[in-house]
Amino acid sequence: MERFNKAILSIIIVTIICGLCVPFASAGNTYKEVSGKDIVSFAKEYVGCPYRHGATGPNSFDCSGFVYFVFKNFGVTLTNSSYPYYSSPEQFGEVIDEKDAKKGDIISWSGHVGIYLGKGKVIHALNPREGVCITEVSIFRNSRGVSDPPHHFIRVDVNAAILKERSQTTPAKEAARAERSAKLIGETEPATDIDHEVRAVRRDAVIEIIAGKADPTVRTEVFSSIRDNSGAPKAEVRP
Repeated sequence: MERFNKAILSIIIVTIICGLCVPFASAGNTYKEVSGKDIVSFAKEYVGCPYRHGATGPNSFDCSGFVYFVFKNFGVTLTNSSYPYYSSPEQFGEVIDEKDAKKGDIISWSGHVGIYLGKGKVIHALNPREGVCITEVSIFRNSRGVSDPPHHFIRVDVNAAILKERSQTTPAKEAARAERSAKLIGETEPATDIDHEVRAVRRDAVIEIIAGKADPTVRTEVFSSIRDNSGAPKAEVRP
């Protein structure tokens, strides 16, 4: 009987240990798929930001810089030039019919690009007067004044791109990605009234967060502090 009790106790202990270990073993592999709704929701946070030629955020954008910034937030690196989206759209994803377009798809014209919101609407960094705004696809005019010019819809397989990048990740690439993400958050544009030393500390903290070394409290404080002087939210780093 004593031997039986010891055996049962051993089984219970092993079960408990295994149960505790599984979350830790799988935590690093946890992955939440990105949906078109996620892309659109993030993009909408920047409505009202000013247009600036060549800017890729987080405080101002041109059209391709805005698309680049939004997808970069989810771990996908695209071009920050509008021309390739129209001239060779297949290099970015599947070119689809307008009737099949969904939230989060890219829409490209000759010389302009944006993100489709569904129901005939697009969010884009339109021009210096409008900045980042939401408009009807059909009312867009190109630089020649042509209304509703030819355009493509492109579906980027965000999840496949993320998983591919993860499978190819090395310590050196991870460090480079951390540096790029930190730059995306705090150093894409020149500092204005923000103290350079504060920005450097924030950048280092973000790098630690991405590397999984930061205390949760630090993570909360850093993200809550990443705001410009107007109070507009900036990009969150998503592992």
